[in-house]
Amino acid sequence: MSLDKFCTVSRVIRFDDKTTRPERSKLDKLAAVQDIREKWVYILPKLYNPNENITPDEQLVVFRVRCPFKQYILRHLNMGQK
Repeated sequence: MSLDKFCTVSRVIRFDDKTTRPERSKLDKLAAVQDIREKWVYILPKLYNPNENITPDEQLVVFRVRCPFKQYILRHLNMGQK
């Protein structure tokens, strides 16, 4: 998929009912993507089964949007959020 096509699809794709989102947002901050998240959580164990040779790591992502659950890393202030 080309970048232009991806950007076009990303602008118009929706995963939930926008009319009921305000009610659900009062209880759940991820209301807009909750259905997709539930499907992902259900199918992920079927697709990925880690073994004893796994090593956790972290990745910093540049992110310039208000986020209620952000975690600043003082050593990497110019890098972004975790």
